[in-house]
Amino acid sequence: MDRAFLEYTLKEIRNHKGKPYQMANEEYSDALFLHVKQIFPEAQMVKCDIAQYIVVTKRAQTALIKLLLDSKAKHENYITEIEAALNGLN
Repeated sequence: MDRAFLEYTLKEIRNHKGKPYQMANEEYSDALFLHVKQIFPEAQMVKCDIAQYIVVTKRAQTALIKLLLDSKAKHENYITEIEAALNGLN
């Protein structure tokens, strides 16, 4: 991992500790998480679909839970619409 990118990302995480930090590159997020864990021992990484989320505070964890629950509800609505469309074709 590029040193400048690492320093920039760690700075962003420190400046926005109350929000989940999202990355789409699994290789980078895995490498980054090792460094984050040294700075924030309570940090967690959650992988969901193509995204990886790093949370370093309870507030960020709560925000991620809300984000994922909202996404789940949105997808459940899509499934309901798809099922209705499929039933209309039968």
